[in-house]
Amino acid sequence: MNPPVVKSVKKRTAERWFQEYFTKGNQDILDELTEEDFVFHSRNGGHSREKMKEFMEWYRSIFHDDEWVMDDLIEQGDKLVVRYTGWMTYKGGGLISLLKTSALWKRESKSFNSLVKKLRSYGAKTAMRQFYLN
Repeated sequence: MNPPVVKSVKKRTAERWFQEYFTKGNQDILDELTEEDFVFHSRNGGHSREKMKEFMEWYRSIFHDDEWVMDDLIEQGDKLVVRYTGWMTYKGGGLISLLKTSALWKRESKSFNSLVKKLRSYGAKTAMRQFYLN
């Protein structure tokens, strides 16, 4: 049995989210793709569209050479869920201070020195994959 086909409008919206917002850092696309009452949910709670723009400023300041792949698209009613994979290169900067203050740091503080060493020797992509899997 073949999975249902995702409506092209929703798929195109998701593609533009990853191509324009994440890959290019185009913050203006959020105004086009989202409603004014848009809420992005993360482990730290809900965030407005403006907070997402601030996040992108931070993100672009420490990562570059992004690649994003939409692995799965699941549509139900008016909702679309995207399972995705992303790769990027760490430029240096704010990642270490962010990890120190995050809930992850508080939970995994004994692993932090190991993470720092991995970030410096292997690069962020490999180190983060190993850190989260351990």
